[in-house]
Order: sequence, then C-alpha cells, then structure tokens
Amino acid sequence: MKKIVTLLLLAVAVWYGGIAAQGRIKLPAEYDEIATPEKLSKGEYLVRQGDKWGLWSSTYSKFYIPVMYHEIQVSGRYAGQKLYAVRLNDRWGLVSHSNEVYVPTTMRSIDYENEEQYTIVTGDGTVYSSGKETLSAYGIFKYLRAQAEHQPIFYIRFDNAKHVMVDAYDIASPFRNGLIGIRDRVTDKVRYLNTRGEWVPAPRTTAANLGVRAKYNKSHDFSQGLAAVQMPLNSNAPLKWGFIDKSGKMVIPAKFTNEPSDFSGGLALIHLTNDQYVFINKEGQVVTEEMDQATPFCNGYAFVSTDKGMYAIDSTLQIVNEEIPAKIFWFGCYDQVLDQQKNASRSTNIFSAQDSPASDPCLFDAQGHPYVIICEEHFSVCSISEDILHITYDPYGQDIDIFCDPTGQVLYLLERNKF
Repeated sequence: MKKIVTLLLLAVAVWYGGIAAQGRIKLPAEYDEIATPEKLSKGEYLVRQGDKWGLWSSTYSKFYIPVMYHEIQVSGRYAGQKLYAVRLNDRWGLVSHSNEVYVPTTMRSIDYENEEQYTIVTGDGTVYSSGKETLSAYGIFKYLRAQAEHQPIFYIRFDNAKHVMVDAYDIASPFRNGLIGIRDRVTDKVRYLNTRGEWVPAPRTTAANLGVRAKYNKSHDFSQGLAAVQMPLNSNAPLKWGFIDKSGKMVIPAKFTNEPSDFSGGLALIHLTNDQYVFINKEGQVVTEEMDQATPFCNGYAFVSTDKGMYAIDSTLQIVNEEIPAKIFWFGCYDQVLDQQKNASRSTNIFSAQDSPASDPCLFDAQGHPYVIICEEHFSVCSISEDILHITYDPYGQDIDIFCDPTGQVLYLLERNKF
C-alpha cells in the first residue's frame, strides 16, 4: 500500500492516494495526488493520475470532470454556472461542472474577468472578447463550439445597424413586396417600413387601401390574390374568417373560427376548433387529412405532424423529408443563406423553426441540416419573410425587433420609445 503523506496547501489538506484522515475522501490508491485549491467548493477535489487531472466530489462520490486534462483551473462563472479552464497539451478550453464543453480545447488562451467578460485567443491567433459593445460571452462560446464541430453558422452582426424609434406598436404584417406593416396600438393605424428602415406610403395593393378594413373587423394583406378577413363588423354575432378577392367579393365564406394563414403555393392553413390543422385550396376545399400540427407553405414547403410523424411536404402535398429534428412551433424560410461575401452557401431553401415560444430558434434546410444561429443570449423569436430574418431581442427587459438580411447583417432595430 502506498504511504499516505499529508501536506498543507493553502491551509487545506492535500493527500497522495488512499483515504483522507477524516474518512470522507474514498478513492482507489492508483491516484497519485489529491488537491483542493481555494476556489473549489466544499467537498470538491482535484485528482491527478499520472499527468492528467479530474474533478472529484466527495459529497456524491463521483467525478464531475473525468481524469483527462493536463491542467484544470477554476475559471469563473457564467449565468450562475461554474466554469473550468482545462488544458490538453498546450491548448485550452472551457467546461462546466458536469464536463459539458462550452469552448473546445483548441484555444491558445482563455482569460476571465467576470461573468460577461471573457477574452479567448483561438489556435490561429484570432481574439474574441465579450462585453457590452461586442458579442456576449454566450455568443462567443456558441460560435467557437460550432466552428470546432464544423457546423454551418449563421452569425448575426450588428455593425452600424440603424435604430428606428416608435411608440407602442405591434407587427401588423410580415415583409411583403419589401414592406413590413407596423400598427400603432393607440390609433390602430398601420404604417409601413421598407428594408432600409424608412417610413414609406402604404402599398396600393393592401386590403386596407381597398377599403377592406372599414368593412371588416380584421383583415390581412392580399396574398396570391386573396385576403383573409374577419366579420361581421360591429355585431354581437360570432366572429368568423373568410377570404375575399381584390374586387371585395367573398370567394371563401367566412366560416373559420381561428385566424387562417395567407395563401402560399395555392394553399392556406386552417386551425380547426378541435385543435387540428388542414390545408384548403382557393375554392375553400379541404385538401388534406386533419393534422396534429402544421406550418404554412413557404417557398414551396410546409412541415406537418400526424400520427405518422413529423415531415416536410411540397405544394403537391408529397412528402420530401421524414426526418425533421424537432416539433415545429412556427417557421419561415429563406430562398438561400448567403455567406459574408454574398455567395450562396447552399442552393436549397433555408427554414427557421422553433419547438416552443421559449426555446432557441434554429435554421435548417428542407433535408433537416441545421445551422447554428449566433446572436445575443436574450434573443427569443425568429421568423423569415422575403429573405428578411426577424428576431425579438430582449437586452434590457424590453423587446426590440431586429431585421437582418441573409448574410446575418442587421438592417435595422425597431425600438419602443421610452416614456
């Protein structure tokens, strides 16, 4: 049996193999050294075997971090999670208390000042420094992890982004013909912004300009020649949705209780009162079976969920992909995602999806290949319309709407005036 030697290190005991005198640390004798630097929590010990170290918990009698690194340092914290800088040979990385990799061990150096301030130098010498004026620590960790895993990255950049200030508002309609509708919550009037963040006159093809809004309780803009309208106006009768053409003629009777999608690919999505979904054609005919969940068509694709599973379909209702990775809460699409030199990175359609309102959105193609979105940690919602990605961002406890192009460059930020 190895001889147990007790030393004093930072006023804390250090043992070489075996069992501590208090009987609390029980490790096989093959471990060469056990140490407790002052930054470790009570009951945590660094354990060495040969030239490799791990992190042991005497409380739970298990390794938090396996004996696999040449050096382990308590780096700091992020979002309440303790992080450890770990070295493999001459490269550094960041892992959590449970050995979850935050930054792969390919970095030259990692410096920590506080939870929001990390400076990381990559293997090729590139410096990433988080802070209030740059990408957050969360964004940097996510970006470096995606790089190391060779995942396609969609990096949202705020360089010289324009700020548009407005009073209380809602998004009245997504981008159509280069314009987005912004509804004033007080006056209920809709104004329009173009892709440069400039206020412009309402387009002549909108339902509102054709007098629709004066006739119906609510209305959508026209899409593929039809606009969804809710009626009746100023009545106690139950409100129902239908579709009109540009002459104002009701071509699909107002019989739908829930708000329908706009027409795309000749089909509109209807949410039934039994919480099922169907698609209808322009004659109002139901053309699919009832589905547990579905998205509207975008660039010729929709995603549906039935008892057969989750899959993508084209506008002929044929299945094109049966391996969708997540239950889709909503989605939008790009014709293609561009790289920073504005070259198409992939020729297929690119979709955004989210499996619940609180989860991180994702980008992927119709074959299910995912993109990693790099943005601030507070972003929560994204959709795509006419190649404009829309994100809701909450850095100060107040939502900001962000619109960016297919390269990830932010076009402008829509912010509420502070009263």
